[in-house]
Amino acid sequence: MNNLSQKPNRLPQPELKAKSEMGDYVEFPAIYDADAVVGAIKIILWMLLIGLGVSLVSVGHIAATTTGTLILGSMYAHGMQIFHQCLHMNLFKSRSLNKIVGRVLGFPMLQTFSLSRQQHHEHHWQIDGNLDYYGHLSVKQHFISIFRVVGFGYALLTMMRIVFRFNKTKVRRLEAKARGTVREFKLMALVLGVIVLGGVLSPHFAYFIVTVWVIPSVLVASPILYLLELPEHYHCQLGDRDSFETGRTIIGSHFSFWYTNGSNYHVEHHIYPFIPPDYLPYLNQKIPKRRFSNISRSYLSFYMSLIKGRLRFKGRN
Repeated sequence: MNNLSQKPNRLPQPELKAKSEMGDYVEFPAIYDADAVVGAIKIILWMLLIGLGVSLVSVGHIAATTTGTLILGSMYAHGMQIFHQCLHMNLFKSRSLNKIVGRVLGFPMLQTFSLSRQQHHEHHWQIDGNLDYYGHLSVKQHFISIFRVVGFGYALLTMMRIVFRFNKTKVRRLEAKARGTVREFKLMALVLGVIVLGGVLSPHFAYFIVTVWVIPSVLVASPILYLLELPEHYHCQLGDRDSFETGRTIIGSHFSFWYTNGSNYHVEHHIYPFIPPDYLPYLNQKIPKRRFSNISRSYLSFYMSLIKGRLRFKGRN
């Protein structure tokens, strides 16, 4: 049996205290590494549903186009959940394959793999426990976050800096922070350039890109990602390294587990970030529910509590 106390060769384990506590009563199956077959099934299903969405949008009928747009946006958001697993290098055993697939999954939302991985690394190593990004936003900032205005804007601005070679200092700092990021932005800029050129030359192609990518990513995928990400640390304990205090688990249904790719078990994920999300329900069953400071039965239950004002901010002054 693998020893979970051994330090993995992936994103570092930040929750040493929680890990020690968990190690007293949690045992995992002998094989808990990435499963190539499961990873391939996730990607194939994602691609098939993307294809279905494109086919429906191409029909031209308003009902089919609307349905296709919703499917595409939902799949772009779902793809970001699998992208998250690639950042942890445990969708596949091959690091190179995780990087390649991750770059494809991140493109619809203009996310580069190397920079996202570094930022996510920092998120897991946030030793002051201040993980509640959404908790202190104003109404205006929440609105901006819903449509990922900052994220899209940052990606486009960075591509312009690299392509037109202005503000080179920031570009050098970016590369120093996450090696390979500039190359990824250059590739993304090249693909976008081809798309824009195609749109200029063909109005039909421009309409196609707007309906299968721009609208679904901005108006569908972005709000979905906001709704999925907000509960993870919202109004949880600040200034604590214990993942039971700084995160929230949402039990959910089989569908929500599939759609979020296990991110609904967010406390468990922060305790063992190197474990593929497919094993997180098993871990959840082994943890006494009294250990959780923040747990909801479903996403609907969480948002009903939020609307009714039942969530209490636990941050320290």
